[in-house]
Amino acid sequence: MKLKTLSLAGLLLCFSCMPALAVKINPGQLKALAITCVNLLQDGDFKGAAMMYHYPSGYSAQELEADLRGVEQSLQMFVAEFGQIKKVTPLENPELYVHIFATGGTHTYWQQYPDAAKVEMMAEFENYGDGYLVVQVVDIVGLPEVKAIAFGLPVSGKSVERIKQAGDMMMQLMKQQSAQTGAM
Repeated sequence: MKLKTLSLAGLLLCFSCMPALAVKINPGQLKALAITCVNLLQDGDFKGAAMMYHYPSGYSAQELEADLRGVEQSLQMFVAEFGQIKKVTPLENPELYVHIFATGGTHTYWQQYPDAAKVEMMAEFENYGDGYLVVQVVDIVGLPEVKAIAFGLPVSGKSVERIKQAGDMMMQLMKQQSAQTGAM
């Protein structure tokens, strides 16, 4: 069975910090976009957060709706798994961490636009305690839009297992959505 190439969310088990790549976005706009995303997540407005993402302009209305719904559900699942975001503080040089992220589009699409600016934040999660939130931002259409929001934990055996568990849950969600839309 092959899943449709439409990506409902991305998964990355990464044992390093997300690299800052060369994208010129006004620092004030970058920070404001990241704060808005965090506020939406804290308020449980996952659809609002998903609407801040960049999606490929070539999408049909159905593809866009499916991807928006997939990102929304992924963000909701991450908050349910990690717990409510209780506190967020800016961070410049995080420790090594593992993370999982939600993004729209496909891997092939994002290969055209590998660069993204980012805002890394220390976060306190209700279920997992100290961790990280990372908002990656692109400027493809002349305005800053979210490329991905990552939820991370400091590297440890337990955090790797927790991220893997979240990834397994996300894969189940993607399979369910694909079955509902006939995309398998």
